[in-house]
Amino acid sequence: MKLINQKLLDKSTEFLKNLKPEDRIAVFHHTDPDGVSSGVIVTKTIEKIINRKVDLRINQKSYEIFVSEDTFKALRDNNITKVITTDMALDQDVPENFILKVAEFAEILVIDHHKIYRDLNSDRITLIKPDMIYEDVNPSQYCTAKFAYDIVSNVVNIKDSDWIASIGIIGDCGYQTWQEFVEKTMERYNIPLHKDPFRNEIGQIAEILSSTEAYDINKIEQAFYIVYNAKNHKDVLHSELVQYKNEIEKEIKEWRFSIKERAEIKDEISLIYYELINPKFPIKSNLCTFLSYDFPDKSVVLVQEFDDDEQITISARRRDGKVFMNDMLEFATQGLERAGGGGHKPAAGGRILKKDKSIFKERVLEWLKSQKN
Repeated sequence: MKLINQKLLDKSTEFLKNLKPEDRIAVFHHTDPDGVSSGVIVTKTIEKIINRKVDLRINQKSYEIFVSEDTFKALRDNNITKVITTDMALDQDVPENFILKVAEFAEILVIDHHKIYRDLNSDRITLIKPDMIYEDVNPSQYCTAKFAYDIVSNVVNIKDSDWIASIGIIGDCGYQTWQEFVEKTMERYNIPLHKDPFRNEIGQIAEILSSTEAYDINKIEQAFYIVYNAKNHKDVLHSELVQYKNEIEKEIKEWRFSIKERAEIKDEISLIYYELINPKFPIKSNLCTFLSYDFPDKSVVLVQEFDDDEQITISARRRDGKVFMNDMLEFATQGLERAGGGGHKPAAGGRILKKDKSIFKERVLEWLKSQKN
């Protein structure tokens, strides 16, 4: 990778170097394995710099990758003056995004690898993404855990967090790009190698964290501190989080292996459209990833809804890369009330209201038909 924006990289490292013990500091991270692992790496970095604990750790629901009003209030009420965020696309221009409001009382460092929506860089906000500083880089493969690890390594020695960065790499399907880094890390800890990265011990931890997110979003704080306090990867591998993985696996199998009976499979546009109505757990993201491996040449769209929630959440995957899932969901949710969608080319997510489900589906079909022409 060729560095093309040294100034922005320097601005990001200077933000960290200039943190002081008297600052009121919050770490705000996403809830998937990449978000949790990058959040832990950044937290450990900050605490090495200021020689004390951070003042606040915070996460939102998995589909909220903007600054919600509740988060804005939590940051304000805790008198936060510095915010570091990981794996959150806070540059989205959506009405629910309170990032500019937060910038009125706190300086913000955003470390992310999602699509660039707008450049928020100012004297109050530092936004850094792989394709903002490197030429010819695939940002979807440069997961935030690895990106954060590389950035903070310019400030402190964080070598012992290499296994944590590897969790994010495998969990965000970046193993192909960072195979050498992951394998060297596993050799350092005498972890047996497998051809399937999810079968090795680091990959199993990624699945444990992903299952915890699906089991109960309120368990993410527990997962964060188990990784944070772990002396090594085995502490996470044998933690109480394993019970959530076992429950989620049962539910995924039920939906995964009944797909022919339950889903709409449209071969003419290479689509699997699957509605999950009242699953025992919110498994759409985990299930969607598995199905993308089962059907690598199809666009897999999962629409998940519960009777007690007016909002529907969506996951989309396309393993062969022939259709941009982020662009498709942006198109399918554009202009809809309290809706949004985006992410990466091979993997994206979104949300809509139940009343707009038929409109969303029509737009997905329209998009995929247009890609065939």
